[in-house]
Amino acid sequence: MSLRTLLEIGATAADSPPLTVKDGAHAVIGLFTGGAGLESGHTAFVLQVTPGAPSPTFDDTGESLTLTKARPNRVIQGPRTVIVRRPAGLNAGVYAEA
Repeated sequence: MSLRTLLEIGATAADSPPLTVKDGAHAVIGLFTGGAGLESGHTAFVLQVTPGAPSPTFDDTGESLTLTKARPNRVIQGPRTVIVRRPAGLNAGVYAEA
């Protein structure tokens, strides 16, 4: 597995580039900071890339895939292509290990 930065640390609203996870594979996607830690009250959304606009994506239990202070990383099962939508005010970067 290799680690890469999808979004540099910042507090502006931004979408990560797409991350494609092949069939039978998995990736870990998560938030990181410069040392101050994640602030409470902000949520980044893991969205499925679909024709048209990205849509919410869910894990095997039906839970929406989000990244928060309490749960800063998630495992993404393939096959799928996702982006992470960072809202304004969330001072964090996004990484992927795949």
